[in-house]
Amino acid sequence: MAKEKKDPIDSYGSKEKLYDKAKVAYYCSPPRDFILFNADTFEMLPLFKFKFDMIFADPPYFLSSGGISVQSGKIVCVDKGDWDKSMSSEEINEFNLKWLSLCREKLKDNGTIWISGTYHNIFSVANCLTQLGYKILNKCTKAKDLKIFMYAVAPTYRKESETFGRLAIDVKNDSITEETIKELGYIMFHYWNNEKATLYKLIKKPHIVNKIDIPDGYLLRIEKDSERFILLEYNPEIMADLGECDIRKVQRKGKERYLPFITSLQNIICDDVNCTHGKRI
Repeated sequence: MAKEKKDPIDSYGSKEKLYDKAKVAYYCSPPRDFILFNADTFEMLPLFKFKFDMIFADPPYFLSSGGISVQSGKIVCVDKGDWDKSMSSEEINEFNLKWLSLCREKLKDNGTIWISGTYHNIFSVANCLTQLGYKILNKCTKAKDLKIFMYAVAPTYRKESETFGRLAIDVKNDSITEETIKELGYIMFHYWNNEKATLYKLIKKPHIVNKIDIPDGYLLRIEKDSERFILLEYNPEIMADLGECDIRKVQRKGKERYLPFITSLQNIICDDVNCTHGKRI
């Protein structure tokens, strides 16, 4: 007589309640040995009768407080939902302590918890971890690849452009959009086919506007029939240093040599001892 096959969901916990959850699961594998639930953590975790080896958590950052941003020249709301609404520091600590306590109960003694966060919430999380007896082993920081706005300027106009600090530069290049400038962190002044360049860190988030929407106080760098402009602000008295770079690897030639473009630090940095044109920028 064939042995009755055990339903994998039996090992999860309260079978009746888990079956109800499984019916509306985000994903359930055919043999039901893997189920991805879309549910409230405070309701879901207590249903499991075993402890986990590892938990990954991405709690709210509490950033949805009616803030705005500019996308494609339009002002938009950045609220994510009621679950991310801003709260007082006491309420944030209470919330973090509650879900971390629940995770501690369901985590093995030698288990691991990974928590994603920003500076808006991670310090409260760290304090709660310590309070609950977790041992903080390390932190991981995502290193973004720096994006640089490459602006080729003829010697005649370079000094005025470089020292002004607030530029409205026409962008006819279709590759320069609100999406591609999200991680833009620097502006580099250079002259085509020349390794000499100066670099400045942007001190405000850049965005693209129409000509009529350029604020006062910006130096316009225009060509004929310009319609779109990128607004860049930096401190001309403080040059940035990114190490040994070779900008000739990305500089344009021909008719495009004066067109602004965006490149990555990885495209110009000298990570090879044989970098022949390397200059410290």
